[in-house]
Amino acid sequence: MSKEHLGGKNPVRPVPPHLDRESPFHKAWEEFMSLHPRTESVVRLDQEAAIVADLGTGTPVLVRGNWRIGKTSMILTVAKAHFQDESAMYIDVGHYAGSKSESSPEGFRKLFGIDHVRDLIVDKENVDQGSPSYYDRPRREEVKKDIIDSDKGAFEYLNDYLNARGEHAVVGIDEVIGYSGRPEMLQHIADISKFPSIRLMVVLHRFHEHEPMFRSLFESFDSQYIRTLALEETARLVRHGLRETPIKFTDGAVEAVHEFTGGRPMEINNLCAAMFDPFRVSDYAIHRDVYEAKDILKFTEEDFWKTREVFQVATHTYERVFRHAMSAQERALISGLLKGENFLDGDVSSLAEVNAVRKDPNTGRWHINGRLFQRIMEEQIEIDKVAKKCI
Repeated sequence: MSKEHLGGKNPVRPVPPHLDRESPFHKAWEEFMSLHPRTESVVRLDQEAAIVADLGTGTPVLVRGNWRIGKTSMILTVAKAHFQDESAMYIDVGHYAGSKSESSPEGFRKLFGIDHVRDLIVDKENVDQGSPSYYDRPRREEVKKDIIDSDKGAFEYLNDYLNARGEHAVVGIDEVIGYSGRPEMLQHIADISKFPSIRLMVVLHRFHEHEPMFRSLFESFDSQYIRTLALEETARLVRHGLRETPIKFTDGAVEAVHEFTGGRPMEINNLCAAMFDPFRVSDYAIHRDVYEAKDILKFTEEDFWKTREVFQVATHTYERVFRHAMSAQERALISGLLKGENFLDGDVSSLAEVNAVRKDPNTGRWHINGRLFQRIMEEQIEIDKVAKKCI
């Protein structure tokens, strides 16, 4: 798997000459600022192990959840940590958007994934020849032509190639929600799981309108809903990011981070990056040797319209979740929870599945998970109320 497929550090703004690159806050900011999916995880190791176990037995995996929960990071971590690079493939379907592969179902069967299949085969050949880093363009074009000239689709070709070598490959296909309006394309992606030499992971966002179709097409897959972090995992994630600095978070500070973000890793990263900002361009930069709960609360309890500047991507994402991922019934449940209503476990099971709500272990009552998420839900429900009055 190529380095660009495995993520890495996100390019950051040029550092002014006066800025101390060795500052612990600069180091911490760089760690939390990266926008690329992570490829080495210290959290959700139980889910990671479950996916690896499924792949080991040939069971295809459907990696599910709402936007920004960490689905891409999960499949990249599984590929990098548990399988050799030359035996793993990551495909973002956006790579094929508008290409000839989408012209017809037969074209899709033939051409979808062809460049990735070609690269995996040639990379394996290079390893066999002792030149793993050699980029042989003519050979790559030759292999691609062989696939096109055959009577096989790209993944059938790959399966036969791997079978002849007595090997398997792990294939991760991301952003397939882009084909929600084209079930024949989704059917082909699901059918890749039938090739015995291919271990398949598919990332599929939750979209209530299409859920019945998704269940039918991916019936043979083991669905893994990527969960938010438990409190101890939030602590591990924060402290892991600070491991090369003297900066500390008290247990109270970690709890405040967890309550605000709901244990969503990207929001944890956003919050920490804003506080550690070495440029001090943000009103929220708070530099401490030891962070306490009051420091986090000062940041997170600011005027909402100011705080959301730091979480612009998150707030837009939550708006999409409310409008597209949730059904009308689920939105009504969210409204009820905001009013303090109590619901049975069965009532909110679909919301719990995607970690939109959490159960208080002390009271047994369900609550919206994370104050930031709750604020956006309140805002969206108020927008709906205003809209109804205007009709």
